[in-house]
Formats: sequence, structure tokens, C-alpha cells
Amino acid sequence: MCMCLITGLMVRTIKCITLVFLFVIKGHVWDAGARDGVAVGSGRRASLDGARAMAIRDKIFKAAKGMRGRAKSCVKIARNRVEKAWQYQYRDRRNKKRDWRALWITRINAATREHGVKYGEFINALARENVCVDRKILAELAVNEPHSFKALVDRVRFMRGHDA
Repeated sequence: MCMCLITGLMVRTIKCITLVFLFVIKGHVWDAGARDGVAVGSGRRASLDGARAMAIRDKIFKAAKGMRGRAKSCVKIARNRVEKAWQYQYRDRRNKKRDWRALWITRINAATREHGVKYGEFINALARENVCVDRKILAELAVNEPHSFKALVDRVRFMRGHDA
């Protein structure tokens, strides 16, 4: 079924029940049924897309703040640099835990060897005695509370059969 309107043409297809309006305004032809019933060129949908894109760009530029060169001002380069920075952050959050654990082990090893016990023997003996003190706390004791740490080492030496 076809009907002529004053400024355009309305076409109704019976199977799809689709309405397509073509309006001629200021010499331009707009399709009113193209996007969710919003006219292309009406500015409503396009402004939403533009606002969303600008929000994403602002997020990228905010994350790129402080970078050198075009990485802070050019969207394409900034996006690549920011994504790479996020990859480094993800990786290094795990590496940081690894590094701290290695530091704690080094501190505990140095402190136990001062008292004549090896690190592995010390940790193994603590585990056998069900002493639930983790490496972070042991390292803190070794550095800040040497007398308390010496008491733990003496306990381990006593368990090994040596004199305290």
C-alpha cells in the first residue's frame, strides 16, 4: 500500500510491518525509520554517540596524563600507550607480591644464619611445630624485634636437639 503525503512518501509492507518515512526537508532526504524510529540527521542519536566517544577519549587522555610526546595528546597513540600501561600494571601487581616475598625470605635467612640455623631448616621446623607465623611477620620480627625472633630460633634449635 502506498500513500503520498504532502512532503514525502509513506510505504507500508504488509509482511514486515515496516514503516519507512522519507521526508524532504531543506533539500535533504532523511530516513525516519532507519534507527529506532529516530531520524538520521536529527542530531539526537548522533549526539549520544558523540558524547559516548568523547567520554571514552576523556578517559584515555586522563589515563595518559604525564606521558611524553604525542602519547598524551593524540588519541590513537594515547590509547595504545594506555593499554600497554594497563598491561604492565596487571603484570606488576603480581610481580610486586613475588618481590616482597623474596625480600622477606632474604631477611629471615640472614637473621637465622646469625644464630646458626639455615632458612630451610627454620621454616620446616616451624611448620612441624604448627607455628602459624607467615614470612612477612617473621621478617618484621627479624628486623624490629630481634629478641623475639631469637626465641623462635632457639625453639627450633631445641627441637633439632642442639643446645638453646
